[in-house]
This record gives sequence, structure tokens and C-alpha cells, in this order.
Amino acid sequence: MAKIHCMLHEAGRISRQRPAILSGEDRIQYGELDLMVSGTAQWLRQAEIGRGDRVALYMESGWSYITLLFALLRIGAVACPMSTRLPLQPLVDQLATIGCTKLIARVREESRAALEGVTCLDPDGLVSRTLAPGQGEDQFEIDIDAPATILFTSGSAGNPKAVLHTYGNHYYSAFGANANVRLRSQDAWLASLPLYHVGGLSLVFRCITSGAAMVFPATTESVGQAITKYPVTHLSLVPTQLRRLLAEDVPDAALKRLKAVLVGGAPAPLSLLQEARGRGVPVLTTYGMTEMNAQVTTMAPDDANERLDTAGRLLKYRELKISDDGEILVRGSVLCTGYVEGPRVEPVVNNEGWFATGD
Repeated sequence: MAKIHCMLHEAGRISRQRPAILSGEDRIQYGELDLMVSGTAQWLRQAEIGRGDRVALYMESGWSYITLLFALLRIGAVACPMSTRLPLQPLVDQLATIGCTKLIARVREESRAALEGVTCLDPDGLVSRTLAPGQGEDQFEIDIDAPATILFTSGSAGNPKAVLHTYGNHYYSAFGANANVRLRSQDAWLASLPLYHVGGLSLVFRCITSGAAMVFPATTESVGQAITKYPVTHLSLVPTQLRRLLAEDVPDAALKRLKAVLVGGAPAPLSLLQEARGRGVPVLTTYGMTEMNAQVTTMAPDDANERLDTAGRLLKYRELKISDDGEILVRGSVLCTGYVEGPRVEPVVNNEGWFATGD
């Protein structure tokens, strides 16, 4: 089985003193984040979490979340980001769906009875900013086909499905997307989508593979306030977020700093996209899905306004064709392993490896 280097460890080596995370007053460099992941991995092992274990993350986005996510990947566990909008019982149901019995969350005492059979771990007791003896246990080479994450679809076409991605899926998704919209170590991507959403999680891998910063604003800060406060150059929005951004009083300097604004998740009215371009916001339409690890097609930064009514170009490591009855079929190195149902993983492809999107 082919192996690739831990993306975060490589970023810690190459971009050691570059900012990895900007959030409030926190400024965490890549070298520091890499050490934090190693320290947290030790605590996870002491909590008897090991290779292949499915571990749910039910917490707000931020540096603790990123640290735990990559610590889980580094020890070979499967990270399962869960929607923080889920009430307790639907959360329990989704945990059962994916056969997950370990949960990292801040759980109130009165809620523990409903989580019977689930081991609850407090993130504050796991995340470490220091290293203890045993740091050499880290494995910085990871099997490319190793299970990495389980994400739930939005459920817009029915009940949410649990999608299993490998480490390689995230790797190729990031490099293919970055080949279209270049991301540099001086850039910063605003985490305007939650990390349990494939569009939010994908930006993490895009930033880490290029040494760019991830920006996590306060929950009370709007997109406009965030791009004014932080040195944001890139962000991903759904059409509603774009409409709200255009309604805000954002300084021209903050808008001119933007290099790319991906707009997807739902069809965006052409008039909205044209208004954004007219205001100097470099919007790029994109089409994707959870099964394909976010983006499948995206406009290029130098595409003219006439292409705003398209979904852009096919990205590297993806394939696409239209079936005889007009359905979009996709495949490639970013396509998930399948849908998780308890211990089983059901393939999503036909005999030729194509996934029928339903679009």
C-alpha cells in the first residue's frame, strides 16, 4: 500500500514559522501546531484510542478542533465530524449509524444518560500544547488508502448518508483544487463553513498542503466583519452568505484583498454573481458534493464574467461524464470509499467505477 507523508508534519517542517491558525488573539504557527498534534496524539493513545477507531468530534470550529482532527489521523483513527446543530437524540442516532462509540465533546452531566454506551472525552483534557516523553511514537507516513474521516451529507435529497473518505481522498482533493486556485503561504482562508461540512473541512487540507493560514472568526462575527478584521484572501460561501456579505458595509481595502471567493452548495442567481463581480468580489462558481470530497468543477480565477453562468472547469484528479439519460457521473482519486452502515461500507460506484450523482 502506497504511503504519503503526514500533510501537517510536512507543513510544520516547511512553513514552520508561518501562521497556521488565526483566531481572535490566537496566532498559532505551523511548527507549534505540529508539536501540539504530537502531544495530543499521546493523550489520545492514553485514552485507549487507536488505529481504526471511529471517534466523533462534536464541538465548535477552532484550533482545538484542528489539533484533535490531525492527532486522530496521525494515530490512524477515523475522525467523524458531527453537526453541532444536531440535538442530542439525532446525534446518538447518527453515532449508531456509523458504529461510533467514542465522542469528543463538552457534554453536560444531565446529557450523559442519553449517551449510554458512548465513551465521552472532554477536549480540554486532550489537547496539549506541550510534548511529553514518547513523542517518537508518531507515524509521519500514512497509508494513502487508510480510512480518515466520516462525513454526513446534508440530506437535501433524503436522509443524510455517512460518507467514508480515505487520507488519499483528502490529499488529492486539496492538490487538485490548489492547482486551479493557487494558494500561497502568505494567504489566509476564512473558515466561513463549519468543519462538519465537506466545504469547510476541505479548506483545512487545502491550507495545510500550501502552508496558508486558516482563519476561525468568533461565532458572533459576520463574514464582512471577519474579512475586515483578519488578512483574509480566500473564502467559500453559499449563495445566502454571499448575499449577506454584499449587504454589509465592508471597507474597499478588505474586498480588494480577496483573491478568490468560491460560491457553491446551491445554485447562485446570475444577478447575484454579477453584482459581486461589479463590487470587486472575485466570485468563482463551483460544483461539488460530499462523496467527491467537495469540489468537482470550479471556475478559474482568470475566467471572464461570461462564464459565471457555468459551474467552471473539471479539476485535476476528477473525471466527469454525462449518461445517456442526462445524469452527471463522476469518479477519480477524490471519490469516497462508500457509505457507512454500522461496520459495513457500501460501495457507491457501478462496475466501471462511476458514481451516479442524481444531478
